[in-house]
Amino acid sequence: MAELKIEKGSFFLDGKEIFLTSAEVHYFRTPRESWEKVLNSVKEAGCNAVSFYTPWLVHEPEEGRLDFTGLYHPCNDLVAFLELVKKSGLLCYWRPGPYIYAEATDLGIPKWFTKKNPQSMVMRYEDGEYIPSSAINAVGHMNGDFLAAVGKWYAAVSEVIKPYQAPDGFVVMTQLCNEVPGDDFDDENPVNLGLEKKDGIWPIYLKEKYGTLEKINNAYGCSFGDFSRIPPYMLEQANKTLYEIERREYYYGCYYPKYFQKLRDMLVNCGIKTPFTHNAYCPRALSLHIKNKEQNPWLNIGVDCYYSMSGNLNLTNGTYFCEYGPEYLKSILKSTPWVIEQESGYWFDFPRVYAPELFIWNVWAAAGGYKGLNMYLWGSGSNRQGLGFYGTDHNWQAPVDQNGIRKPSFDAIKRSFAEIKEHAEDFRADSAYDIAFGLKREPVVSIKPVGPATTEVYYALRSQGFLPKLVDFENETLEDLLKHPVLVVVNDRWMARNVQKKLADYVEAGGNLLLIGSLPTKDETDHYCHVLADELGVLGGTFPKKSVDQEKVLFEGQEYYLGKTIQNIDIDKKGETLGRTEAGRPAIVSVKKGTGTAQIFPVMFANHFKSQSVLIKKLIARLGKTPTVEGQDLLRVIPKENGKAFILNIHPVPVAENITIGKAAFECELEPYSYILVDWKN
Repeated sequence: MAELKIEKGSFFLDGKEIFLTSAEVHYFRTPRESWEKVLNSVKEAGCNAVSFYTPWLVHEPEEGRLDFTGLYHPCNDLVAFLELVKKSGLLCYWRPGPYIYAEATDLGIPKWFTKKNPQSMVMRYEDGEYIPSSAINAVGHMNGDFLAAVGKWYAAVSEVIKPYQAPDGFVVMTQLCNEVPGDDFDDENPVNLGLEKKDGIWPIYLKEKYGTLEKINNAYGCSFGDFSRIPPYMLEQANKTLYEIERREYYYGCYYPKYFQKLRDMLVNCGIKTPFTHNAYCPRALSLHIKNKEQNPWLNIGVDCYYSMSGNLNLTNGTYFCEYGPEYLKSILKSTPWVIEQESGYWFDFPRVYAPELFIWNVWAAAGGYKGLNMYLWGSGSNRQGLGFYGTDHNWQAPVDQNGIRKPSFDAIKRSFAEIKEHAEDFRADSAYDIAFGLKREPVVSIKPVGPATTEVYYALRSQGFLPKLVDFENETLEDLLKHPVLVVVNDRWMARNVQKKLADYVEAGGNLLLIGSLPTKDETDHYCHVLADELGVLGGTFPKKSVDQEKVLFEGQEYYLGKTIQNIDIDKKGETLGRTEAGRPAIVSVKKGTGTAQIFPVMFANHFKSQSVLIKKLIARLGKTPTVEGQDLLRVIPKENGKAFILNIHPVPVAENITIGKAAFECELEPYSYILVDWKN
């Protein structure tokens, strides 16, 4: 019936490019008599697909007692639900776990499994013993007993799905697990790590990395005699900083990529042949999947976007979700940008999610670069006893209630899909760029402050009218970096020696660098390394031990509030101090090297005032670059390479601004939650 391909940065249905519009329906929470009404509402809204979890704990509540036909509960009849999807003509995005999250008890893992296999639980080593440490009763993803049980689950549910699978059927995509990583990052359970086993995943990782015991012993200052007998807690006790680097490398570069390979292999062996996907739980979490995507290029990564987690829709979080997210997927992960969970309601009743917000939210996401949206959650429902970790309630402020009745947000979402379809070529067009924004490759979400600082600087650039192209500056060649006359990089203390040298060479060859965050003082192995500082003639030290709560910088006669501590830096006679702290310490310095310029602003940037973003704009102006967009304050402008530009008002009040895009001027008067499409190159 249909074949969906995810390639060339977009979705193609039977060879024709489409914008994927989907809606999440939980048949297991929706009264069976309402299934058809809810599916009809999905179709009526303009969606071309329906998405749903298939929860393991629902369909196998007791080991070996499988139910896909409603034998034990009417809402377990997956076969009947699939027949209704077939009747509707919708495509199907299938999400069989094993972890589904979805506010389900134990995140979808049956309780019989954890009771039967307590040795599979995520654990921490404390006071001489291993104890369960997960607040969500988590099982280690790579535990052998768990994977064996998952294999049986996949085999059973695949038999139900295969008759409906594309290209002969309508099931066109399959999701592997959900929102990995879980608690495994802190897992020290020797069973899950494979300690005392020559083929254990942790011992093999250590042996492949270090090669010999001598090398790992030298690195940690230890005297281990066997790779299979090196528990993580001993490495942490020996060198905590080095172990933190080790742990990230193991989990994100070895453990999780192997987990996805195993899930895929199991499903392929069960006869599932659709494209495989996975979702990161927010845009910054995409950084956790860099090595996963490199090792599993077949895996199509998407992202979850919930603006109400920040309280309301505003320029800051909208820029993060609707612009930074798709740019990261496209430019860093080399993956088709799409939202696997796009907010259409919030899991609690507060904050409220309003219909006009949802309209502009979808328009903004599509204009920002996403090629597909899966609205989550589409239909409300309720949990049977023991299913939901919030009890019976599962409303999600959804646009359709559990009886199939449309709410006001339904029409707003329907209108957004109609607008996206009407202007499909302009929404799909590539974004225009004017500067480069270099991103670090390491996992940075919530682990390190450089993650939030990166998205804060991205917002500062966009709010001042710059159009930053995200670049993998650590991996790009010097030749490719020099294609960008201005490069902005947010850094922490660590940067590989060869990357530090490459940035210095970039400046010497004529590039202009703005380094924000920290001048690197260590390499990726936590050894002291000052290559960039030495090459630029900058003295980069530590951050003051005592933080400054109200740190400010004086630049061109004006004080700019930072609220963050500034690294101790100084320059030789060739450099120039552009800004100083209140105490008189250098805070922003500029250095000429070769035919280029480097500016160092060593603070983990966070936006509190518009003036802070203006400061960033002034620094970039000193590097010879002005923004493409001028005059935007409350409006958001997204220029496209095809000569069109979206101008959006995401506020609950009318906004009037005079905006210049390139050489084109526009007098804009926009009503609340509205947008216009203009020509800016013609």
